Amino acid sequence: LEWLERLYRKTGPDALLYAVVRGAPCSLLEKLEEMGARLDQVDEVSGANALYVAARRGRLDVIKWLYERG
Repeated sequence: LEWLERLYRKTGPDALLYAVVRGAPCSLLEKLEEMGARLDQVDEVSGANALYVAARRGRLDVIKWLYERG
């Protein structure tokens, strides 16, 4: 979990978005959420959010996980 903590320190609320891009499992996304990562964070450059990235990468597990959290 050390890399997860480094990721959160480096990216803050954007950590969840970057974790989805890196292919992190939902269990790690939950940890990021507990650390304060925002589920609705939007990338300033691309305008993408975690749901969009998950869909583009075919991450049905993440789509379901995000949907269950509203």
